[in-house]
Amino acid sequence: MNKRRLAQGEISVGSVLPWNVYDKGGRLLLAKGHVVVSIWGKEGAVS
Repeated sequence: MNKRRLAQGEISVGSVLPWNVYDKGGRLLLAKGHVVVSIWGKEGAVS
């Protein structure tokens, strides 16, 4: 499986994630299909 960093414009509040999002350690943060409901969730995934 290929992994890459998210760019800031790739996700937005209210969007449905088309893929899983992992942290640097490989832990799942947000699952495919998750709806980003707040700016906190977005910033946590991108930073």
